[in-house]
Amino acid sequence: MERDIRDSNEAKSVREFYSMLYAPGVGHVYTARDVSEIPGHRTAILSGSCFEGSLESGPTSKVYRMDLDTGAMSELHGKPSRLPRGSPDGSRVAIVAQNEDKSHERILLLSSGTQQVQEAPELNGLIEDIQWSPNCESLLIVVAGLGADLAGYQGGSVIPERIPRSDGWLPTVTNDRDDNLWRRLWLLDVASNTLRMMSVAATNVWEACWVGSSRIAMVRSSHHSEDSWYGAQVSTVDIASGVEQVVYRPTDQVASPVASANGRTLAFIEAICSDRGVVCGNVVVVDIASCTVRFADTLRIDVTSLSWRDDLTLNVAGHRGEYTVVADYCIRDHVLTEHWSSDELTCGEWYPTARPCSEGGSIIVAEAYATAPQMAIARHGQLRLVKSFASPGSQAATERCGSIESIHWTAPDGLDIQGWLVSPTQGASRAPLVVDLHGGPIFANRNRWLGKLRATPLLVQRGYCVLYPNPRGSSTFGQPFARRVKGDMGGGDVQDLISGIDHLVESGIADTARIACTGTSYGGYLSAWLICKDQRFAAAAPISPVTDWYSQHWSSQAPSFDKGFLAASPYEPGNKYFTRSPTMLAQQAITPCLVLAGALDKTTPPGQAHEFYQALRENDVEACLVTYPNAGHSLRGYPEYFDSAARILIWFGRHLARR
Repeated sequence: MERDIRDSNEAKSVREFYSMLYAPGVGHVYTARDVSEIPGHRTAILSGSCFEGSLESGPTSKVYRMDLDTGAMSELHGKPSRLPRGSPDGSRVAIVAQNEDKSHERILLLSSGTQQVQEAPELNGLIEDIQWSPNCESLLIVVAGLGADLAGYQGGSVIPERIPRSDGWLPTVTNDRDDNLWRRLWLLDVASNTLRMMSVAATNVWEACWVGSSRIAMVRSSHHSEDSWYGAQVSTVDIASGVEQVVYRPTDQVASPVASANGRTLAFIEAICSDRGVVCGNVVVVDIASCTVRFADTLRIDVTSLSWRDDLTLNVAGHRGEYTVVADYCIRDHVLTEHWSSDELTCGEWYPTARPCSEGGSIIVAEAYATAPQMAIARHGQLRLVKSFASPGSQAATERCGSIESIHWTAPDGLDIQGWLVSPTQGASRAPLVVDLHGGPIFANRNRWLGKLRATPLLVQRGYCVLYPNPRGSSTFGQPFARRVKGDMGGGDVQDLISGIDHLVESGIADTARIACTGTSYGGYLSAWLICKDQRFAAAAPISPVTDWYSQHWSSQAPSFDKGFLAASPYEPGNKYFTRSPTMLAQQAITPCLVLAGALDKTTPPGQAHEFYQALRENDVEACLVTYPNAGHSLRGYPEYFDSAARILIWFGRHLARR
């Protein structure tokens, strides 16, 4: 495969397709996040993404205001900006914006009724969250230093300096002591426009929220490394005295802390997790005065989003199997009231997300395979459409991209397994099949918009079926189901996948001679592992894979992950560090393999892809290694995303042609 494939038919088809979906160059907003209603205004604020320039230059984020009755949108700040946060009294909106030379970020406070802008002092780092105090007098700010680890969902590398140094020949020096490696908690006093650091030395703040206007709750650890997040605990700190109190030491991982405005109740999500920022599990409720802890009964909803509607009511979103659910939970009466659930639509970026709406129900950004993201109000089991973000060319682009359906099959041990099957419009009979495997392993495939599925819509246009399975270890079928992968990565979940392929072959949908696999991160691992365990595959394309658990442990930013999920030690020879590593079994593979990786990836470092490529070539297996020099984990940046899609089309087209 050539280094530059931009003139290939596949690359041209990718550009044409995504140009129709995203409408680059005209400022079309194609999706939104960080949506919330401004109290008393019947308007919402949001971060909207658009390709202001070319596809290759990537999207820009800007902050917008939207009328919740008409869907009319206007820019709140005309320059690149993000993280809009409305004050509780509706008078101001805080946003994060870059300065003119893009060397630093700062917070801007915009008055709702005037054109007044207050510029907060600059902070040297990446602002990851801002929140207003209930009395509107202060903002808490979580800032990651330039050099701090980024989680897999953030790109899996480190936060770079914003202005490249001219003395670029200088070496990279790695140690544990640099101050810029930490995530710190700051407070901005709005009246005086002054900043104060709240977190103390040897405290890394992953997330934080106000507890009333005098205390703050934190998900914190005593080290800055990504690895330390797995053992983070929940603490509160008194702003006046600085006294910290531990309120919860979790068994698993915790995230998404939110406190009622009166400061009496704190809630957060606890779950077994494989990745920071991708959390799906149980709701823990803590009475601040007594430190009494209890678990909310959310009626089998694996919760992924939390916010307070009022001092007694939590607004939640999450999964119940393949269904996306939005609901309210009353902490006094312990009653869950569903607003909406669907297997035909989902919402949110990584997982379902919702925010309470004054008319009742919740604001969501809904989507489905053939439905572009749309702002909607979920209430009384229905959706009220506020605005579709579909481009003018979206309908034409999706006409030949087929349809999606939820399917179930039975694993060899009798476990029910669910997945999503995308099939051509005219149906499928003995079609080539691509199995696309999600990362994690504790994550889930769901009914996502095709604009977020890399090569899938273009494969379906060419007559392929694509299966998105949710094997054991997936996160939407309860914590016991998710735990089944712990200590057995590449074991029972592989049998779930093989039985799913067998089901589609036996149903006459898939051609047994034309089956391929791909996936990202843990999905990349499974893609590499499958072709070492089963020789039926005609092609594979692992992206950002793990292929050698030994070197993964010593080179990744989160070695606790492999120790915990393999339930083994890298110091003991002959255990699952060896027996579950694709590189160690490469002599059993015969499948042509395209391996893709980002050179800046610290989650699954590029050496993993290189090792597997070398092992395949040593065993005379056709292989191609593609490493993107400026990319991190999962190749979600641009133009790498489009280039990788084109390369997958070329590779699968070459090896899955009708025989």
